[in-house]
Amino acid sequence: MHLRFFAVLGLLWSTGPASGTDISSTCFANAWESCHIVIDGTISADAPALFKAVVAQSDGNKVLINSNGGDVKAAMALGRIIRALGYQTIVGRVQAGRYEAQPGVCAYACVYAFLGGSARYLAEGQGQINFAWADPVQGQGGQVIANAVTATTYVLEMGADPGLLLRENEAPVLTGQEMVGYRVTYHPEVGFGPFVMEPYRDGIIVVSERLDEPSPYDRVSHLTAYCRSSGDVYFLLTSIGGFASEDGDGELLIWTKTPHEGRDADARIKSNHYSAWAGAENGFTELRFDRELLPDFADITALEVRFDTARVSGGPQSARIELRAMDQRMLSATLLSCI
Repeated sequence: MHLRFFAVLGLLWSTGPASGTDISSTCFANAWESCHIVIDGTISADAPALFKAVVAQSDGNKVLINSNGGDVKAAMALGRIIRALGYQTIVGRVQAGRYEAQPGVCAYACVYAFLGGSARYLAEGQGQINFAWADPVQGQGGQVIANAVTATTYVLEMGADPGLLLRENEAPVLTGQEMVGYRVTYHPEVGFGPFVMEPYRDGIIVVSERLDEPSPYDRVSHLTAYCRSSGDVYFLLTSIGGFASEDGDGELLIWTKTPHEGRDADARIKSNHYSAWAGAENGFTELRFDRELLPDFADITALEVRFDTARVSGGPQSARIELRAMDQRMLSATLLSCI
């Protein structure tokens, strides 16, 4: 087992073909979230420097990678840069005439770069990741052992299972179960988490915190719900970066237990009034809704608070939360204890 482990590490450390890496950027639509850094071809020693140069002039937070391998040290350096930036990685490629990423291949050294993603996907849920045993190679035992330690440390650092390095399978293609089991692919939670109840003044509020990282045009980090003595229900959107705009239109989208077609909300309730202001580091938008227009919270399965603004003003702010029974009870409790 250990001899095989060291042997494969020796092979995986080989630099592969000397041809350089093609690194560029592309946007599949006129929107920040559609933009990708594209890595295509053999990962060469200069790939990290090329990647940094492209990032400095690009939008988006996704890396589209299609590679048969290359220099392992360069791939690890790429992975660490990607992780430091908080970018996602996607195994995929650009295809002329297509307005979305197409399935691709990530093999051997490429996997180290791919592991750098804070989230790791396959384009269209398809594609191929190769990482398996190979024939022994010549080399000094001490260096091979050092490489094994470096690889194990790196894989752990990236939150993957180092058992990947011991994978004994003559078929190099990882199955979907192996990708998940070794944590090669990783789909983190997104959206907003359950409500937490907190005392505030003479009443209570409930707060939901965002699970994933806000983006330049999706900055909301917290959703707070409460009521005041007027009886109206209030929702507060907290946005990072001091964002606030007084030019917008607020609404509450409500999904209930009643069946509905497609993704349309069962109810769209316009805000009675809204106010926006900026703090030192955060922006706030408070929206007020007529309590009489709201259904019983026990019947609500999901709600979304939106404050629509143009992208030139920072983009629309919104927070959607799927309600559990406890969330429903907490929301109902806020109406009994207005601040």
